[in-house]
Amino acid sequence: MLKFLILAIVAVAIAESHEGPCPEVKPVENFNLTAYQGVWYEISKLPIASEGKGACSQAEYTVDGDIVKVKNSHVIEGEQKFIEGTAKFADDANNAAKFVVSFKFGEQAWILSRTKTLEGEAKTTVDNFLKENPKLIDVSQLVQTDFSEEACKYTESSVMTEQTAKP
Repeated sequence: MLKFLILAIVAVAIAESHEGPCPEVKPVENFNLTAYQGVWYEISKLPIASEGKGACSQAEYTVDGDIVKVKNSHVIEGEQKFIEGTAKFADDANNAAKFVVSFKFGEQAWILSRTKTLEGEAKTTVDNFLKENPKLIDVSQLVQTDFSEEACKYTESSVMTEQTAKP
């Protein structure tokens, strides 16, 4: 028991929290881009002022040669907002799921699923990952995405920009 207590004290003493560069996260090897394409639903996210309080958020990925076309959309007050772009593997990816993106670390995160709800083994896997990696995401800040029929109704659609998103 004493050995365990000493080990626990040492572990607490050497644990540290610091701001700095992103932690190293190993990309998935032999990433199947074709299997990744399609619609992904935003289960939850860290709030982003420029995205407002969008409901029914989703991302659609379409493979086109060596690039991926990306369309992100959500509904705010009866209007569907969307933005389109492209993604490609990093030059040094070697068929791993390594993409070059630019985000402020710790300020943006999304939990995506092929379905509008996350249940069963998938939910357990995500919950366990978040518990085991508390420095990656402050889970107390995650906001659940509304996929109710009422929230998803829209009568018009427009391109989303940071200037037009409603908080």
